[in-house]
Parts: sequence; structure tokens; C-alpha cells
Amino acid sequence: MSKVWASANVTVGVFLSYPWVYQGERTDLTVTLFNTGDSVASNVKIELELPTGILPEGQKQMVVSVLPGRSQTLSFGLQTSSSATPQTYDLKVKMTYGSEQTTSCQLEVRTAPLVFSKLELSKTSVDIGSEETIDVTFKIDYKGDPIQKIDVSLNANTSDFHVLTGQKTFPDIRTGWSSGDWTFNMTTKKVQEEGNRYFTLRATYEENKRTHVFAKQGSVSRTQVPIWLSLLIANFTWIILIVAAVVIVGSRMRRR
Repeated sequence: MSKVWASANVTVGVFLSYPWVYQGERTDLTVTLFNTGDSVASNVKIELELPTGILPEGQKQMVVSVLPGRSQTLSFGLQTSSSATPQTYDLKVKMTYGSEQTTSCQLEVRTAPLVFSKLELSKTSVDIGSEETIDVTFKIDYKGDPIQKIDVSLNANTSDFHVLTGQKTFPDIRTGWSSGDWTFNMTTKKVQEEGNRYFTLRATYEENKRTHVFAKQGSVSRTQVPIWLSLLIANFTWIILIVAAVVIVGSRMRRR
């Protein structure tokens, strides 16, 4: 009696939602795994190898299983840096399943017609126990063809922020247009751990039936003020009054 050994055979296909983007824009990379074998392909590892200027939105590796005769689709968000060199980039997808197999695709990055020329915060550091309002001031410059409008939004990437005002639509955009300085507001929440907390400004417009999204990321440092310093700040007024009283009493005693 002979034995028949089942085996898995996995191949990879990659697809970009847009083959070209502007500097600062995002796109999605879809990875499809095909198992043409007759057994389950377990612990198939997919990892992105990205060049400088192309950043992952979230994780850049996944481990999955693919049933026999079936396919599995994975999606990775990619963000291009606003300072990325306009050129064609090779994006590599490495699959590890027994051995390694690398598949690549190309993404063209073009010079951006829209830039966030200014991003300033009223506060860049907030104590972890404080709830404070932060002003986010920005400016947009546009050098592309005339478009109907630009929508701008402030998005908190963490629950540490609560956005108070974070939506603005600029209509009737012409070549060479500038928004001038505009300010959004958000508040911080009390947290337990120190570290940087991130937020994102997004500018969106449509051109030739395609939606373009530009992003600018900022951060606020959450730190813990030493107890002695927080007590000093909380009682600052009383300390000033006590010092003033001591000075006055001392002055009167010297006069006697």
C-alpha cells in the first residue's frame, strides 16, 4: 500500500491601488496568496521591505494560513514622505514559507502640488495628568491645476486626544492658492504612561475622478512633572504671598 503525502504550494501576487502618487500621499498595497496545493499552508509570513521615503501605515508584516485551493488577501497601507525624492521606487514583498520568495512592484512618486508649509502647536509637551487645550496652526500652499475644493481634517491617532474643531473646507482653489494660517483645537486626556502621542492633518481633493489625500503628522510629548514641582506650581500664589509677607515683616523690624 503506497502513501500519498499532501503538500501546500503558495504563490504571491501584489497589486497597488494607485501605480503613482504625489509626495505625501498614500496608497494601498494588496498582497494575494494562492495555495494551489492539497493541504493547509500554515504560518505563512509576509513582510514588506520598503525603501527610504515610503512608510507603512501600521504593521508591515503578517502571519496567516491559506486553505488548499483557496486564496488569502492582505492589505497594507503605505504613506509616502512629503520629502520623498520624485522617482520610481521598488517595493518588495517577502514571503517566508519553508523557503523565502520575494515579489516586487513599482510605485512612482511625483512632485506634490499641495504642501503643508506650516504646522505649529501652542504646546508640544503636556503632563500625563493634565487636560489641556492645544492649538494646531497650519498653512497649505497649492500649485496644481484649478480644483473645486480642498477639505482639511484633524485626526487624532490615539484616544489621548479629543478634537474640538478639526474640519475646514476651502472652496474654489486656483493655481498658486494659499490658505493662510488656520487653527484647529484639541484637548489632551489624562493618561498613565509617558511618550509621544501622534495626530494627523489630512488635506483631500478630487481631480480627474481621483481622490488625492495628503497627510502631515505631528506629535505631543506626554511627560510626568515631578511631585515637588507640581506642588510648587499648584501653590505658587500662596508661596508668593508668604515670601512677600516675610519681606514686609523683615523690613519693618529693621526700621525699629
